[in-house]
Amino acid sequence: MATLKTVTTVENMVNKILSDRAAETEELVEQVKRDAVAIADANKAMDAATIVGDVKAYQKAKAERRDASDAKEMHDARLDALNKKPLISKADYEKAVGDIYSEIAALEDKTKQNIAKLSESMESLTLDLQEAINQANKVLHTLQHDVYRDADRKVNSRGERMFLPHEDKKIEKWDTINWGKAGVMHLQYLKYTGRKVQ
Repeated sequence: MATLKTVTTVENMVNKILSDRAAETEELVEQVKRDAVAIADANKAMDAATIVGDVKAYQKAKAERRDASDAKEMHDARLDALNKKPLISKADYEKAVGDIYSEIAALEDKTKQNIAKLSESMESLTLDLQEAINQANKVLHTLQHDVYRDADRKVNSRGERMFLPHEDKKIEKWDTINWGKAGVMHLQYLKYTGRKVQ
């Protein structure tokens, strides 16, 4: 596989963002539990201060409850953001997407160049084979008709030679020829090179 520098860089960034998010989420879940315990403890302390009539202890417990509630509210909001909101800015996202598209477009162009060259090499080999087959068929025709005088042909009831097309000695390798021309006959080859092959 081709080395994809930009894709790999973005993949590493994505993996780090998701890994950091997972770690932070785990820590926040535990922090929210601690916040809930702190709120419950502050409520108990407020109740105890009320029972004994200690205003200072009540104010202290109430301040601790407020702080714990604020912390829990913030931690819940952060958890919500980590689970529902984008983890990168729109600009960073669009740049990463654009960079990946650009890298793949460049790789595709390089690939098309190589495929076109390979297609032309296949065509060249096929044309050599086709030329060899044409020469061989010419020799086979002369050998069968002019030298062997069609002695290999079937004879009818009147003793006349029957010239049936399937008895002609010839070589047909259309599967190989069509395969060899497939690259240059493909629509993508025409679109990329502008060269139409018959």
